[in-house]
Amino acid sequence: MRITAGKWRSRVLQSPDDDRVRPTADKVRQAAFNTLHSRVGSFADTHVLDLFCGSGIMALEALSRGAETALAVDSHPHSIELTQRNATVVAAPLTTLRVNIKDLPPRPDSTPPFDIAFADPPYQQNLGAGVLVSLASGKWLQDQAWVVVETEAGLDLDIPPEFTLDATKTYGKTTLWFLQFHAL
Repeated sequence: MRITAGKWRSRVLQSPDDDRVRPTADKVRQAAFNTLHSRVGSFADTHVLDLFCGSGIMALEALSRGAETALAVDSHPHSIELTQRNATVVAAPLTTLRVNIKDLPPRPDSTPPFDIAFADPPYQQNLGAGVLVSLASGKWLQDQAWVVVETEAGLDLDIPPEFTLDATKTYGKTTLWFLQFHAL
């Protein structure tokens, strides 16, 4: 597993030891960031949220491409440890939070709302819609923020009214949903 672009391009990161974590493949990650780049332009000065972070690859990729801050969130202690080790490899200013994302609390006042969020919930659990509701109700997102939800191909994602679907892209067994948040 490696970072595909930016200041840490080609840096190899540690992969998970087991199949509990399914890191986003390089090709899919590049496609996600290229699609986002066409919508937001530069990642400079953005605040990025990586939910179900696993190895932290999405947050680290965003920081490599110029994001100002990134928060990686997961409920599993091994995922948080792996993410922290990977951040150390590139000396990234990455913050981690261990919390059950199914019960995502409201955003702390000390944390700025996020411009970009990635959510890669475990497949076969259909958690995407619930995560979107939690992001909106917990005030985690800036108005007009972009959210990329990764699901298994063929899954329908129930999209709450605060979000509009911009595009879906399928790569093998993976579908990326590109959504924009509108504060109501």
